[in-house]
Amino acid sequence: MTTLEIVLIAVCMLLALVLAFSLKHLAHYRLRLRHDALVFKWPIPQANPEYITSRLEEGPYGAKLEAEINIIPAYQSYASLNELETVVLANLAKDSSRVFELGTASGRTTYIMASNMKSDGHVTTITLSREQALAYAAEGSDASTDSEHAIEESRFETFLYSGTPMENRITQLFGDSKQFDASGHEEAFDLIFVDGSHAYSYVKHDSLMCRSMLAPGGVMVWHDYRGKREVPGVYQCLNELHAEGWDMRHIRGTSFVVWRKEA
Repeated sequence: MTTLEIVLIAVCMLLALVLAFSLKHLAHYRLRLRHDALVFKWPIPQANPEYITSRLEEGPYGAKLEAEINIIPAYQSYASLNELETVVLANLAKDSSRVFELGTASGRTTYIMASNMKSDGHVTTITLSREQALAYAAEGSDASTDSEHAIEESRFETFLYSGTPMENRITQLFGDSKQFDASGHEEAFDLIFVDGSHAYSYVKHDSLMCRSMLAPGGVMVWHDYRGKREVPGVYQCLNELHAEGWDMRHIRGTSFVVWRKEA
């Protein structure tokens, strides 16, 4: 093999590596554009964060002082919200006396909501215990990855809020949301955060159940509206509910979908 042939082979291999690298980054960029609804527009229309809480309206210096919150950094956190999601949820908690959360996970979000509520505010949160995860009720319509993720998040026995002053503001329930008896909680909550199992059957069940639990004028927030490739169960279910007449909004810069119950 001549020197020229060796050089040509080396150049071809280098070009192949560059092409593979470029295609990988192009795929990531396309996914980000899709997530931001810049291309492949998603069914649920977008709105800015101030759509759901006036605390996030722009002031003369940017964010207003009334939007200030207590926060636990997302760095090194498990199953965390991003910064803007945390800001939105904490400011919604400020205007809420009773909050219901599906999916405690590490308890970070539970702590943040409790610590930003009024002094008489209370959070009720539900999660599977480690033993109950064995009876997780997956259905044929559920993506296996969504079910696996739900079971993985059920590994906590104590939570970030455990042993803190916020623990007195929190009622921790253990159980499968499909088995939860909502009959004594009609219109009981000002804010409901749906972040339990992302499997389609669970998102559908939890959404319909929580609709009756939400007080008139209250807000329901779903996490992880990220598209049919990343979290298919959430994406499919929320698009269906929107098509059925739920006047939802996808909050720009987040994976939140929000819906306010008519007063």
